[in-house]
Amino acid sequence: MSLRLTLTAVAVLVFMALPVRASEQLRNEVRTSIAEPIQKLLVEEKQTAISIGEFTGPAQLDTNAGPGLQQILADELKALKVTVLKTAPLSIKGRYAKIDDKANSGQLAVKLTAEVLDSNDERKAEFHALLRGLGDMARLLGVTVSLPPADDKGAGKARHEELDRRAKNPQVVVNGSRVKADLNSPYEVELLIQASDTAPLTPRAAEIRTEDRGRQAFVGIRRTELYAVKVYNHGSSEAGITITVDGLGVFDFSELLDPKTNRPKYSHYIVPASKDGHPGTTTIVGWHLRDMPPDNYSKFLVTEYGKGASARAVTTPKQGKPGVITVTFATATEGKPRSAGDETGFGPPASVKVQPVQRVVGPVKEAVSIRYTAE
Repeated sequence: MSLRLTLTAVAVLVFMALPVRASEQLRNEVRTSIAEPIQKLLVEEKQTAISIGEFTGPAQLDTNAGPGLQQILADELKALKVTVLKTAPLSIKGRYAKIDDKANSGQLAVKLTAEVLDSNDERKAEFHALLRGLGDMARLLGVTVSLPPADDKGAGKARHEELDRRAKNPQVVVNGSRVKADLNSPYEVELLIQASDTAPLTPRAAEIRTEDRGRQAFVGIRRTELYAVKVYNHGSSEAGITITVDGLGVFDFSELLDPKTNRPKYSHYIVPASKDGHPGTTTIVGWHLRDMPPDNYSKFLVTEYGKGASARAVTTPKQGKPGVITVTFATATEGKPRSAGDETGFGPPASVKVQPVQRVVGPVKEAVSIRYTAE
C-alpha cells in the first residue's frame, strides 16, 4: 500500500510501502540478533525493563545515525514486551562501524554492537548485528554516492566498492542550494527554510566543506527555524526515495502501523518523472503522523539538545554533532509490490491530503547526504 500526497503550491508526491524492504531487513536483523537476546537476558536477570543509551558511529566517519538505531531497537524491544525506560538497572550502550563482510568477499557491512551494562558499569553481555543493505549502509554512514547499476542480486561488488570509496573520500556537487552526488546525476536535494510557521519556504544555499574527510555539503539553520526537504527528479522515470534525519526515518513516528509487523506502514516517497523539460519535484515538510488532516504532519524543527523528535523517541544524540539528512533514490514503477532487495524536532503541525497509490521500488541508485549545523 502507498499514498499519493499533494500540497498547496507543491508538486504531487507519493508514499510507498513494500512488504519487504531494506529498512525491514535492518529491523529484522536488529530484532533477531540484538532485541531477542536482550529479552532472554532480562528474563535470566529477573528484570523487566532496560534503558537505551547513546549509539556512536566510527571516529573515521562524520556520521550521526545513533538516534535512528536507538529508535529501531526501542521499537523492537517494545514489540517483545520489554519495557524501555530512561532509567533502569540495566542499560544498553551501542556503536556501529563500516567493516569488510567476511562472509561475502569484496562486500561491505555495517556492524552494530550493543553492550548491556549493569548499574556499576559492568558488562553483562554484548550482542552484534550485521547490516548488509546498501541503502541502509548509505543512510547509517551519511554517504553521498552514485552507485553502478545493480546486478541480478542487487549487490554487485562494484556497488560496494563505490560506497566504500565515497565513505572514505566524500565527494559532492553543490549548485547554490541544490546538492547532488555527481555532475551527471538526475537527482538533486535542497533544504527550504521557514523563519516561522507562517513564513514562506525559501531555499538556503549549501556550502562544501573540505576537510581531511573530503568534500561534504553543509547548510546552516538557526535553532528556531523550520525546514523542509525538496527533491528534484530530472530523470524519465519516477523515483522512490527514503529520507532519514539523524538516522530517524520520516515515518518512524507515524501512527499508521502494519498490522502484521507493528512497524511503520510506509517507507518511501515517490518523486514524479520530469515532464516537458521540467523536473518532477517533491517537498517533505515534516514527520508523517497520520494520513488525514488536520495536523497530520509535524514540521521539521532544529532545536536545542534534548528538545526534539529524538527525545520523544527515547534517544540521546551527542551534543555538538552535526545533523545528517540523507535521501536515497531508486527507480519506481507501477505494478504489484514485491520483495525488494544539533537534532531535528517536532515543529508546528501541518495539514496534508493523501490518497492510496501503488508502486514497485527497485535497488538503491544514489544517496545524497546534507549535514546541517545550528547557527
